[in-house]
Amino acid sequence: MTRLPFGDAAPAPRTRPGRQVLTVEELTARIRLHLESAYPTVWVEGELSNCRRWNTGHLYFTLKGGAAQMRGVMFRSAFRYLRFEPADGLRVVAR
Repeated sequence: MTRLPFGDAAPAPRTRPGRQVLTVEELTARIRLHLESAYPTVWVEGELSNCRRWNTGHLYFTLKGGAAQMRGVMFRSAFRYLRFEPADGLRVVAR
C-alpha cells in the first residue's frame, strides 16, 4: 500500500468501459429502497443471542435461525413497552 502525503487524494481506480461503479452510499441506498419496496412490513422469527442493553436504554442483539443470523436493535422508546425480559436463547417474533 502506498502512503500519500497529507491532503493528497488517491488516484481514482481504473474501471473497464461500460462497468458501473457505485459508491458505498449509492449501493446501500439502492439496497434499502429495494428491500423497503419488496417488504414494506416484515415479521421475522428467530432466537435471540448476544443481547446487550446499553446505558442509552437501547437493546442490541443477534437474531438467529438455522445457519443464518442478523443483527438488530430495539430502541429505548420501544423497549419500555416490553412485557418480558429479552434474553439469550429466547425465541421471538420481531418486526
